[in-house]
Amino acid sequence: GEDRDRLFDVWFQLEKPRQEEFDMKGLTVTPYHEAKEVTRFELSLALNALDDEITGAIDYDANLYTAKIADQMLEDYFRLLTLMAADADGEIAAVSLASHEEVERLSASFAASLEV
Repeated sequence: GEDRDRLFDVWFQLEKPRQEEFDMKGLTVTPYHEAKEVTRFELSLALNALDDEITGAIDYDANLYTAKIADQMLEDYFRLLTLMAADADGEIAAVSLASHEEVERLSASFAASLEV
């Protein structure tokens, strides 16, 4: 319900449209792209898989996110996919978006905060 505490609402969508050939002599078929609708979620990522290509769009509430933050989220997502593809049999818990240096810096910062 709406009485719950939340961080934010997220929508993720992956579509793999069927490729149906449509050939009718003398007829030209042009895809129809729907108009952009108002954002219903704080953050949404919609991907389309077609042949060997994946395209997509990210949409976000500009009152909550800046373009820089949205770009960083996409970079993190692509890095996550790259790391997972590099070790397809590995455990997802072993995948980290943080670099070794960042983990060391955060660990040192956390340890220092405990000494207070």
